[in-house]
Amino acid sequence: MTGYKHLIIGLDPGTTTAYAILDINGRLITVKSAKELKLDTIIKETIRYGKPLIIGTDRKKCPNMISKYAAKTGAVKSIPAYDLSETEKNHLTKGRATRNAHEKDALAAAITAHKQYEPLLKRVDKLLKKERKEEDSEKVKGLVITNRISIKKALESINKVN
Repeated sequence: MTGYKHLIIGLDPGTTTAYAILDINGRLITVKSAKELKLDTIIKETIRYGKPLIIGTDRKKCPNMISKYAAKTGAVKSIPAYDLSETEKNHLTKGRATRNAHEKDALAAAITAHKQYEPLLKRVDKLLKKERKEEDSEKVKGLVITNRISIKKALESINKVN
């Protein structure tokens, strides 16, 4: 694996802002919330864990902070087709430790973003396994999602560099 890890971030902006970080496989890395949490602080804190690849929200109308986070980090936005209900958020986050509703919302946003991209991520792994190139997984996933190119094209561009 390369020296960095791709991350999926869920963000719940507000007076109390929360974020959740998942790795590319959907495993929880951390959840945090605080009052008056500024965007620059969130970016600084999240990039300590790796490279933000996807930023998710639980709202159909994308909050401004999420668009700004995406613009500053190069992460791709994952926006649900509708506002997630409390019931859905409770179901998605069941058994996961969150300290408040903001953290639960951020975690639900991250999980939803992961679910949206999971079929594509699995296709990448399947093809790389067939090609015996599993070590390129992080790079290929990053290129496929960020540049919206085919898995084969991403693999070709990595092979040109190597």
